[in-house]
This record gives sequence, C-alpha cells and structure tokens, in this order.
Amino acid sequence: EFLERLAKGLRAHPSVMAVSANYDNREFGEQVQAVKGIAAGREDGTGGLAGFAFMVRGEIFTAGCPLFGLGPKGEPGYFQFWYGDNDFTNNLDVANAVYGIVGDARVVHIEGGSKTSGDGKGKRLTPELAEIVERDRKNYEAKWGS
Repeated sequence: EFLERLAKGLRAHPSVMAVSANYDNREFGEQVQAVKGIAAGREDGTGGLAGFAFMVRGEIFTAGCPLFGLGPKGEPGYFQFWYGDNDFTNNLDVANAVYGIVGDARVVHIEGGSKTSGDGKGKRLTPELAEIVERDRKNYEAKWGS
C-alpha cells in the first residue's frame, strides 16, 4: 500500500511534482504537506523530502523538461548517485515547484551501515564507490557550490 499512497498523493494534487514518505510519523490535516529541501538529518518534524523513499511525476524525466538538463551521455533527467537527493530538490526549488510529504505513506527509516560513507565500524568505501562519491561531489559543487 505504500507506493499506492505515494501515487494517490501525487494524483490528488496536480501541482505537486514529487512526494516522499512520512519518515517521522508527523501528523497533519492535509494529505500532502509541502516541504522544502532534503530531509538529511532533519528527522525532527522540520521536514524535507525523504531521499530514501520518494516518487516523482514521470514528466520530470522526459526530454525537454525545463527542470533538469541532460546527463553526460545526453540522457534526460540525469542525477548524481550520492548527491542526487540534494540536486533534485535544488532543481525543484529553483523552478518554484511544489513537493511534499504524504501523511499516510509512513516508513520507518532504520539507520544502518551506509554504503556511501562507511559503516561506522572502520569499514571503508571500496575504491570504486569512493571514486563515484567524489565524482558526484565535484559535479554537485560545480553546479551548486559547496
């Protein structure tokens, strides 16, 4: 039912371009609560798009969409691997697009061993993954600043 609830939130609000999970079990009256930015450590009710569980309108990714440029191979709607959540919400913010959290699409975000930053127990990134993260950081900062 989780995906159905996200889709219902998008369908009910034609102006909303993306919705994400209700990751901190907030209560609010409307079906979709508008937010700004990415959740990224703000699991305290202040909100933001939950990068680990969100749904967007398909037209965002079609060729010619004004929100996003072409990727390195000319593909539309290209996003970074590690910095993609932030890149996505920055593009939405620049376009003054609306995005939000669907109240009844609840999810429990369990912090685990991150594949992008190590597991906190001395485990290091693989050289290949570290290279991808560094590439994406540089691309993101070239576009948006540090």
